[in-house]
Amino acid sequence: MFDWDAFVLRLKKYPPHYHQLLPPCPPDRIEAVERELGQLPVALRDMVSHFNGGELFLSAGPTFSLFRISTFPPLPPFEWAPEWCIDVLTPRWRTAGINRSYDWAMGITNYGGLILLDDKENVKEWDTSQGSWLVKNLPLGDWIEKIISEGETVMAETS
Repeated sequence: MFDWDAFVLRLKKYPPHYHQLLPPCPPDRIEAVERELGQLPVALRDMVSHFNGGELFLSAGPTFSLFRISTFPPLPPFEWAPEWCIDVLTPRWRTAGINRSYDWAMGITNYGGLILLDDKENVKEWDTSQGSWLVKNLPLGDWIEKIISEGETVMAETS
């Protein structure tokens, strides 16, 4: 199981303008999404219990966006894209192809890589412009290390 407490503490070591995390998702919204889409993977449930989405390594825009579960009332569209929600994109992803029923839309990269978490808590990245896999079956912890490394590179290049 991934340690989101350690992840949040790690992000707090960066300058405050590097990341934006939203407050935790209300438990009743998590339960409603699980009734509709099935049990969230433990790591994803734990993530939205720590923060309900976030933008990481903000330079000209976020390098990585972690999706949230939609809440009521919705966030203003200029604050957060209304469709960038686990409960909005997961059903779209699942109905767009076969063998996707255990995937959860978890985030997106600034270059259009849709980040998916499967029921075994492995990360896959789908290139939305090319229609092909960029990454498949990477353990969540390894993926986190990958995005932190990439994010640090982006921030170094923009400073």
